[in-house]
Amino acid sequence: MATQDVVQKGLRWQVGNGRSIGIWKDKWLPTPFSYKVTSLLSTFHEDAQVVELIDSNSGTWKHDILNQVFLPHEAEIIDGIALSSNPQEDKQIWAPTISGLFNVRSDYWFAMEEVPKGGTASASNDSNQRKFWKYLCSMNIPHKSASFCVESMQRHTAYKRKTQKEEGYVG
Repeated sequence: MATQDVVQKGLRWQVGNGRSIGIWKDKWLPTPFSYKVTSLLSTFHEDAQVVELIDSNSGTWKHDILNQVFLPHEAEIIDGIALSSNPQEDKQIWAPTISGLFNVRSDYWFAMEEVPKGGTASASNDSNQRKFWKYLCSMNIPHKSASFCVESMQRHTAYKRKTQKEEGYVG
């Protein structure tokens, strides 16, 4: 998996004014794994934007619509997303971290989770791993951070090999 693909998969939207976010198409819910709405498309059209769920006068969610359109647990999650009284533009954030800020460590772990369970991240000739290393080496980061990534990857690779062997994925 190319580094750009990994980064793209790790991004999700943070709601500001809701104008840039598609309700059904974009990742915007603070729910790990998919970050997308799982409720079935209903009264809103396929290209509906999150702004349509926000009352422009009060700057709050339209609770009646949330409860009508979404599954109860999703309506509750959406209602829990804080809206600013001074709405700003929507922005993309790095979902794998609590802060929403990208860092190499979380990118590495996220990339390792993206490796298919039957695959191996340990083969030195694996193109995904080479792309990751190329990306890591091209970044302007302190040597200590790069060393941490190398050590983490070695430990993670050893752990993956052990668990995959135990689960019968590798010989």
